[in-house]
Amino acid sequence: MNHAPDEIDQMLRDYAPRWRAAQPAPPAVDRAVLVARRHIPIRRPAWWVPALAVATAVAVIAGGTGLIRSRTPRQTGPPVSTTPTSTPGVVSWAPLPPSGGVVPAISLPPSPDPAGADGLPPCHAANLQVSSERDGAGGTRYLFLTFTAIRSCRLGGYPSVTALDGSGRTLAVPVQREASSGQYGYPVAVGSGAPATLSLGWSSAWCAAEIDVARLRVVLPDGGGTVTTDGFGQSACYGTPGSGEKAPIIVRAFTPQTFTPARVVTAFDGVSVEPILPESIAAGGRLRFAVVLTAPAGPDVPLEMCPDYRINIGDVHGSTEATYALNCAAVAYRDAAGHPYLPGGTPVRFEMEADAPNAPAAAAKLVWQLLIPDPVVGGGTVDIR
Repeated sequence: MNHAPDEIDQMLRDYAPRWRAAQPAPPAVDRAVLVARRHIPIRRPAWWVPALAVATAVAVIAGGTGLIRSRTPRQTGPPVSTTPTSTPGVVSWAPLPPSGGVVPAISLPPSPDPAGADGLPPCHAANLQVSSERDGAGGTRYLFLTFTAIRSCRLGGYPSVTALDGSGRTLAVPVQREASSGQYGYPVAVGSGAPATLSLGWSSAWCAAEIDVARLRVVLPDGGGTVTTDGFGQSACYGTPGSGEKAPIIVRAFTPQTFTPARVVTAFDGVSVEPILPESIAAGGRLRFAVVLTAPAGPDVPLEMCPDYRINIGDVHGSTEATYALNCAAVAYRDAAGHPYLPGGTPVRFEMEADAPNAPAAAAKLVWQLLIPDPVVGGGTVDIR
């Protein structure tokens, strides 16, 4: 039987670190530009959110125009102290209600520019050179096909893939497409110096009759013909032998060999989070911890539009969640106009408090997240006794 969708997602999530490691560093973001541009519309991007972000980013993204509002949030509840803390690198905790303020953001297009494929003819097998590379991790085998073209052409979408035995006969191996927001999502311009990549994965959870996927037949889209390449080899069962489970071959869409997906960024792009947690807390008690925010070396990160943040603590048996506004008014670092900021390359420690769940839990997860369009997320574990 086929894997459930969650299992399929996990299989390809296993090889995400290897894929990301092969990508170039994303383009640097000029935070000075983000600070200066306060009313920039955001287009909905295809951006990837890390698995750690169990709570989705709160952003105003709709329609594509006039979506970033710069305003001074109204304060309700306890008054906010406007006196910076005496220790510049430490900010006291305050139970400030969430403001709902929106941090200015811009949308970065994918790279390379998808327009490079406009007007190019579809790629045909006779015009392509194909090489393959195998790898494996986490009980899954991977096959990476690289396509170069004698004459410029385009590859887009998904090919049709069929498993073959050593004699070229078709094997009854299911094939599924993997849709992921982290993929390029556009037709790819292919040339001698501009390769395209096709990624395939096959889990070692084939617990039906043993087979040998010696070859793969890949039918290109848009009537591009067929290429045949080496397959995954002998099946393996890391599950229950004889259960009949048939792990599918997972196919991703064609992508440039190196690319950066479209993404939304704010002045907080590159800010790191380091939670400092106690080893344990009494069930139902008050958890006191700290979060260290460090901006990348370079321009300072303005805090005049102060973001909200969310704290989630717990496990499958119970959790607590709370949302507050960051205590930016107590940050000691100030610009010439008196506005607070995170200094580039300098850690700033924010003291935090939160209620622990009432049920004991070993290694309960704590997730701390700034609620901005490009989530800044950190986490750790604490024993609830």
